[in-house]
Amino acid sequence: MIRLRVQILAVAILFAAVVDAMPPDSALRQDLSLGRDVFLTYCSGCHGFNGLAFYPPAPSFAMNDRLGKSDPELMNSILKGKGAMPWWEGKLPRFWLEQALAYVRHVAQTEDFSIPGDWDGSYYKFSPVGTTPNADWPIP
Repeated sequence: MIRLRVQILAVAILFAAVVDAMPPDSALRQDLSLGRDVFLTYCSGCHGFNGLAFYPPAPSFAMNDRLGKSDPELMNSILKGKGAMPWWEGKLPRFWLEQALAYVRHVAQTEDFSIPGDWDGSYYKFSPVGTTPNADWPIP
């Protein structure tokens, strides 16, 4: 009986940790809007709002750059960084990063890298690893 209680407690703790790591509205946003928001806010500064890279060495997803790779390979690049791309592990919830990858895959398949009308235009501009903004990497 004690063993069963310990197992139930362990499952409850694990469930609470998983729920805490997910955005609070993730159950309500199973469409691509979370992935779109994450991509436009955190990724488009290099990869472009419309999937055509602002930073020339960054993959242009609208041109299917790197999308022949498997999801685990791409997620590894996202989490650990690749070349000048910074790592995202521990910076954003993994669920958000998975949703961003799903969004990129979807829009590349549908060829619909249009900027959504309800997007407020907010995004973060990052410089590639080893460069400084407005010096080595000027952005218009």
